[in-house]
Amino acid sequence: MNKARSLSAAAVLALLPATALTACGGGTATTSASADEGTVTMVTDTKADVEPLIKAFEKKYPKIKVKLSVPAAGAIMTQVRTQLTAGTAPDVIRVWPAGGNPLSIQELTEQNLLKDVSSDSWTKDLDDASRTAMSVDGKVYGAPVTVTGIGALYNKQALADLGASEPTTFSEVLDLCAKAKAKDKSAFSIGAKESWTTQMVTYALTSTLVYGPDPDFSAKQAKGEVTFADSDWKQGLTEFGQMVKKGCFQESPNGTSYDESINRVAKGDSVAVIIATNAEAALKQKASAGTEFGLFSLPATDNAADTYAVGGIGSAYAINAKAKNPGLAQKLLDFIASPEGIALVATQTGSGPALPAASSYQATDVLKPILAAQKAGRLTVAPDQAWPDATVQAVHLTALQEMLGGQLDADGALEKLDDAYAKANEK
Repeated sequence: MNKARSLSAAAVLALLPATALTACGGGTATTSASADEGTVTMVTDTKADVEPLIKAFEKKYPKIKVKLSVPAAGAIMTQVRTQLTAGTAPDVIRVWPAGGNPLSIQELTEQNLLKDVSSDSWTKDLDDASRTAMSVDGKVYGAPVTVTGIGALYNKQALADLGASEPTTFSEVLDLCAKAKAKDKSAFSIGAKESWTTQMVTYALTSTLVYGPDPDFSAKQAKGEVTFADSDWKQGLTEFGQMVKKGCFQESPNGTSYDESINRVAKGDSVAVIIATNAEAALKQKASAGTEFGLFSLPATDNAADTYAVGGIGSAYAINAKAKNPGLAQKLLDFIASPEGIALVATQTGSGPALPAASSYQATDVLKPILAAQKAGRLTVAPDQAWPDATVQAVHLTALQEMLGGQLDADGALEKLDDAYAKANEK
């Protein structure tokens, strides 16, 4: 049976609003009958992203305590999925849109692990693309909170110290790598010890090489009309290999954690990290006062006009179907999806709002290029959202780690990807 995801190109392009959504109030549900007292548990991947949100929630409900857990970097996928299956997961959990990884909406609903929240009043504010990404069989299972992009998030001073400017062609990317290496720095930092970070580079490259020029590529791949190996994914992985060989990344990338990779850019030891825009919050925490950051889309050709950006839902939350305190879990999710909650998280993470936000929200300099790309019709979604299941993503991440370590070339990676995709698509 073909299990390929059904997200359309038109739908995913709508995931980022051309301008920030604003609202003065409303949007919360009244489904919780529980007393406003007790403890609700929550799990996410980055504590800093939700600290202001939790503080505001506990101020509104002074008798409710949020007990937050943050798994070790890179462990949230396996740890929370195991807890969900065992019935021991927190009440409110960080989830991902559509399919493609162990904590994505479609993967979790296959085992009835999430609560249906279709009746919540904030769902009326979901745009078509967000509703599609957060739904299965017409039922909504989570609240999208932010929209984010993927690009080269860079330290402005570190770039200036090299006498360089934002590269607009792939040749200029390699030139930047050479300039940084000559100063005992690296153009890009990558925390490949946590394998999920590696995907950001190939997603950025293939947005320009594959998904921008051919918005129907994912649908064609699901039908068996195209493969990774016979498409410009080959060029993308070849360029990734070139970046490795040219020293674009720091030494021992597979031994570098995500946290260390962020710290390198904050300190100026690396110019940029190719990552989601919501990493700006972590960069600012680690950087000295006054450090400024920007973002550029990673070019993949020698024609600047070819370049596309990547964007989509950044963070989202859902209720565990076996929540120990479902009433308070509902209150917390409703607050997260409220204009106040959306504005708090979007502002804290430097992301755009996925639902109407309070007027306090303002887009950052890092997010503005993503919004500009969306407005110009040059934004694609991360491709794993349309892959048959999470096994393709797992193979993708491992292959990139092996390329970084010199154990695999582009052709070998393509062969592994095509094999994984074919097997997943037959299930």
